[in-house]
Amino acid sequence: MDRKKLSNLLKELRNLAEEIDGDEKSKSLTRHYNNFLSIAKKDGLIEDDGLFTEANEKTTASEIFVDAALLSKYLISAETERQFEVTIESDKIEEMEHKIRIKELAIEEKRLAQQEAELAMEAENLERQAEEIRKKRIEIKIEK
Repeated sequence: MDRKKLSNLLKELRNLAEEIDGDEKSKSLTRHYNNFLSIAKKDGLIEDDGLFTEANEKTTASEIFVDAALLSKYLISAETERQFEVTIESDKIEEMEHKIRIKELAIEEKRLAQQEAELAMEAENLERQAEEIRKKRIEIKIEK
């Protein structure tokens, strides 16, 4: 189950617990809270570090209210952190792609500069050849 869906279910459980007298015990609230906690642990949405513990038959509606609210907030905070991390990684990738593009453009610029130099040399050679052909024409005309 995804974090947002589970968090919403916990919020609803919290709302239901709020409607019941705070000292009253509810098997249904306890069962659902424990089920949601189990799903969160099984799906790896929370670490089993003892921060969240199962409710028991002595757990009151007020305690379920608090526990469900805290677990819901934890799940949403973890999702927000994960989205933030993904955004940071995405930004790093975009930055790397930008740097790669700059390097590619620098390489392309060098390649174009080299081609320009080669074309300039070729143009000089053609100018020399053209000048030599003109001189030969002039020499041919003079000989006639």
